[in-house]
Amino acid sequence: MDIHDRHGLKAAAAEALSAAHNHKKLILLWAGVVTALPLLASVLHFVLEFQIADTGGLSGIGLRSILSTIQSLLSISTSLLMPFWTLGYIGLTLRFARRETAGCPCLLDGFRRFGPALRLMLLELAVYAIICFICVQIGSTVLSFTPLAEPVYQVLDSSQQMLLSGVIDESTLLAMTEAMIPILAVCGVLCVAVLIPVMYRLRLTRLIIMDTPRCGALFAVRESLRLMRRNCIHLLRLDLSFWWYYLAQVLLSVLCYGDVILPTLGVSLPFSENTSYFIFYIAALLAQLVLLYYFSARVQTTYALFYDTLRTPPKEQNSLTI
Repeated sequence: MDIHDRHGLKAAAAEALSAAHNHKKLILLWAGVVTALPLLASVLHFVLEFQIADTGGLSGIGLRSILSTIQSLLSISTSLLMPFWTLGYIGLTLRFARRETAGCPCLLDGFRRFGPALRLMLLELAVYAIICFICVQIGSTVLSFTPLAEPVYQVLDSSQQMLLSGVIDESTLLAMTEAMIPILAVCGVLCVAVLIPVMYRLRLTRLIIMDTPRCGALFAVRESLRLMRRNCIHLLRLDLSFWWYYLAQVLLSVLCYGDVILPTLGVSLPFSENTSYFIFYIAALLAQLVLLYYFSARVQTTYALFYDTLRTPPKEQNSLTI
């Protein structure tokens, strides 16, 4: 198979899914959890918010602290569980691509790779954070010598006494923030321009971490860099061929925030604020469930075949842990 042949990869993915007779059940299970877990967390957060509001006075401080802690744990738990659940799904699509036997327990493989996968996520996060920090530092330093920095200098000149006193009022802080918007915008563009090539070179790390039982985070990064060398443009073209899938995800994000966007546009909603939030949130989640059920396996299995095509000769799996 050739990575240049996007239509061939998609056709092979469709054939592989056709051969996996239980793939619809497995995808529905995965997508159902992806949909239900955030909804459950939101409902519980909403209920706890009402409970916290009812615990007024000094006598309710202890209960408010407990309920607030539970809220935080719910948010953290959801954010922590979903990446590993999705890793199991990635491993599942690898099995589909190779026409191997797959079952419900395969969806838990991401949790079985918890240690290496967590180290990989933290490593990638550190790399992206360092890149953003460097870009902001370099960008802001260079831009400080351009006309974009003039509004910042004007605010500083008009607030010298306040700055010397060490006490900055809210209006000055707001003026400083507004003056820095052009610089921050350019720095943001610079960060994106640098991050995109790096992210493409690391796109295969999760496939590698699920494909190689004994590998660690550093090996996954090195192997992704090796496989993606001179192949980023081919993956970009494959991404662009799925433009409709990613556009649908963007539209779902817009739908999710409909309760905020519509009033901003001057459209009044005949519901309370909380009701509007849940109407749009549930509608977006249900639409996401449909999108994932019908199309996600086709897309992800194509990426699995892209990875398998690059993965020759097979990786050695000894002495890989970190």
